[in-house]
Amino acid sequence: MTRQHLQNEFSNLWSRRWTVMFATLIGAALGGVYIVFTPPEYLSVASLVPPSFDDVKSLNFLKIRYMGFGAAKIEDLERVAGALQSDSAFLHVAQKFNLQRHYRLDGISNESRRYKLLKEKYESKVKIRVSSFSTVEIQVYDESPQTAADVANELLSYADGFVESVARRKEGIAALEKSIQRMEAERKALIDSMAVIRKRYKVYHLDHLSETVSQQLLPAFAQADFHRLYDQVQSTEYRLRYLEEHIADMVNELVFRKENLAVYPSLINVTARGVPAKFRARPKRLLIVAGFAFGAATFTILGLVYMPLIRRALNGEN
Repeated sequence: MTRQHLQNEFSNLWSRRWTVMFATLIGAALGGVYIVFTPPEYLSVASLVPPSFDDVKSLNFLKIRYMGFGAAKIEDLERVAGALQSDSAFLHVAQKFNLQRHYRLDGISNESRRYKLLKEKYESKVKIRVSSFSTVEIQVYDESPQTAADVANELLSYADGFVESVARRKEGIAALEKSIQRMEAERKALIDSMAVIRKRYKVYHLDHLSETVSQQLLPAFAQADFHRLYDQVQSTEYRLRYLEEHIADMVNELVFRKENLAVYPSLINVTARGVPAKFRARPKRLLIVAGFAFGAATFTILGLVYMPLIRRALNGEN
């Protein structure tokens, strides 16, 4: 394409500049119409930092000096983000807020199509990502500012429940209490059995008695079952000693775990909660009008440049 040809094309476009400007105005007007008939959506953002899952899965305060939960690693952030993007999180939010009705999809009779559209709508409005600040960020768009904030905060609660399900703190406390009750019952049964044997056969652990009392009990050695009963009492004492020490450790562990649950009712660190927005987030009015106008102008210019070439090609002209 020669320089002269380019000048001719430019001159042709300049002579049609009013056509291009008119098309640009038409495009801008169409963009304005699109904005008018498109409901505005508001954005609510929430964010959280989960704990280190390695820490919460290995809670045992008797083995380590507890210094709080460690900082989350990238895999911890991605694990929580994955949980928030799961089908279970989607269904939880959809049911809690009746999103079928909220998104005006409840009139669709086909259940599979309704579910597909509901999920597509939800995924277009709810965005989960791991931010550059090492947080899990929740972005929720909705026509209602309050609903956007409520959904964002509900997803924070869902994340907290997910982390708690990994830590299983309440389940651990309940299991610990059951173990203590079982050991206390065994300890009581052993004490009762020892009391019966000692009372009936005068069998004592001589290491725990004074020399005078021990001398008084020496005739008991003549009894046929004395040695067997004595060994039984001695082994029972060893078992009792073990149970008492173990129960004491478990009671301390239980106290620490309950204190931890009271001090840290939530394992996630919420860095931002969703709040109702005052200004619309989308559609972006200026960008949409500019985009429509630019598209109309570009399409018009391309048409003015190439339509003559296409006509000549169709007519067999050079």
